[in-house]
Amino acid sequence: MASTRKLASVALLLTLAVSIAPDASARFLHGYLKKDRAAAGTTDGAQQTQAFPSTYEGLWRCQSTVIDSQINIVPTGHKLTSVIRFVRNASGILTAQWVQPGWNETQTSVQKFNESEAKLDRTNIYSGDGNSSWAARSQDVFTQIDDATMVAQSEVDQYMDGVYIGRYRTESILSRITQPEDLSSTGKAMANN
Repeated sequence: MASTRKLASVALLLTLAVSIAPDASARFLHGYLKKDRAAAGTTDGAQQTQAFPSTYEGLWRCQSTVIDSQINIVPTGHKLTSVIRFVRNASGILTAQWVQPGWNETQTSVQKFNESEAKLDRTNIYSGDGNSSWAARSQDVFTQIDDATMVAQSEVDQYMDGVYIGRYRTESILSRITQPEDLSSTGKAMANN
């Protein structure tokens, strides 16, 4: 039971636990993600940018719940808490950072639709255990509700040793962290997952 829960957390972290910094030499996993994002209100004609809306800037606690899964080790209902920091890079572009040992971001693309909505397309690789290689290609749609609340829907294609093993979807609620004690309670919640 504990090992299954740990595997589910590792697999779910594929979509949540990376530092996003585009690398021109990196490549996307191509494959199974749907191109039709009409349900999320996105279109293929949206302008490509590499910046999130400026209103996202700051530190956010992210509570994600798996709402649908085709993967046994990522069960529906599984929850994970993480911390996301939207910060400006040296060029002044707003990027997102998830910090987790063993994970590498291979490529990211951000589409900003307006000052409250953005779509993130990313590929993440995990090689921390040395036994197998995990990878995920995800599309995340972020919508800011107010100054302190954001929601996100994610669709993730999961790969192990280069072989597609299935897809899962998550819904997340992000709450802005404004006090140092908010961060410490998030750390405790992450340790318990």
